Amino acid sequence: MGELNRPILARLWSFVAPAELVHNSCLIVMGSEGRGEQILKTDQDNALLVRDGYSCPELDQSVRRFNQALMDFGYPPCPGNIMVTNPLWCQPLAGFRDSIRQWLYGSETDGPMNLAIFMDARAVAGTRRCCGRPGNMSTAS
Repeated sequence: MGELNRPILARLWSFVAPAELVHNSCLIVMGSEGRGEQILKTDQDNALLVRDGYSCPELDQSVRRFNQALMDFGYPPCPGNIMVTNPLWCQPLAGFRDSIRQWLYGSETDGPMNLAIFMDARAVAGTRRCCGRPGNMSTAS
């Protein structure tokens, strides 16, 4: 299913987000989708890393459209709110670095779980270059 889902998610992101946002972001899936373990459609476990310094006035609208379209396709929302519509999971790369640092060294009770979720990340759309180094995410171009 993962081999089928990832192209669908990538195509959907390219339909709902402006091309400039797609070029300046990296859409990732996590959890069983990121690990490639699911057999059927799973809930939405996704995040968006945005290139540091890039600002898109349509960002909030784009992630809401993406989330809604996935629900329309039968992908239920994540019960833990691990979705691009949650600001924790939709932020610039520097913000993700800070979040990861907090998950590792902070005292938040959700920190270890968030880190475990993020460790399963697999890029599905956008560009790896927004993540700082070309090639450090798996499948996006």
